[in-house]
Amino acid sequence: VGGINVFPMSIASKIKTHPKVKDCVVRLSNGNQRLKAFIVPMEKEWQEEKIRMELGKWINSHFKIEERVSSIQFGRELPYNDMGKLTDW
Repeated sequence: VGGINVFPMSIASKIKTHPKVKDCVVRLSNGNQRLKAFIVPMEKEWQEEKIRMELGKWINSHFKIEERVSSIQFGRELPYNDMGKLTDW
């Protein structure tokens, strides 16, 4: 990302340490210029804008610029296809 090696699995593991995150995956975005994340919030009922703001602030304070995700999508479970493989989001 930006000419610097980053490790999406390590970044996802660190994001999972946030108390409101149940699960997370991180990968390069389509242009391979930035990272994107898919996050499953801990709560069954959650407000997307509220958790997006909270996580955005937390990510900005805990990650280097090149490790920060530029896009976050939320869902109730990680996006797997019928064959059990992680799909794009």
